[in-house]
Amino acid sequence: MIIPEDGRRSAKSDTYNYTHHYRFLNIPELDEQGLKILYTKSKDGKKPAEIISQHGFHPEVVEKEYQRFFRLNQQDIIGAFQNQIVEPLSCMYNSSLIQKLREEGPLSVNEFIKLIELKLGFNIELGKKIQAKVQKGANANYSSH
Repeated sequence: MIIPEDGRRSAKSDTYNYTHHYRFLNIPELDEQGLKILYTKSKDGKKPAEIISQHGFHPEVVEKEYQRFFRLNQQDIIGAFQNQIVEPLSCMYNSSLIQKLREEGPLSVNEFIKLIELKLGFNIELGKKIQAKVQKGANANYSSH
């Protein structure tokens, strides 16, 4: 509902300390139950626009809390990603980082980059050994003719 500008309502911070341009909208503040709904819907994968349209929450509050929700869960998301791809990245050169990931949780960005670099180095070295064996076999076949 839009409330006409009558000079009595001035631009000021609301309960959430957000200065906003919604001062003429009569949207109720989020209470404890509203925050529970907002975070549950965010956890269920609902986007801010869906949450606002379904529940009529204040758009700026939903946006800020949605950002906070993902910031608070970022470590969980990163850890889940790292754990999901740890097997294909495993090799004898990065076993200490794999062990650290399994025992202590998500690796730092630099540690994760090192994990990938070690795996790539291992794959390159393995590829060179295979190529050398193939070449050696080809040379042996050539010399026997």
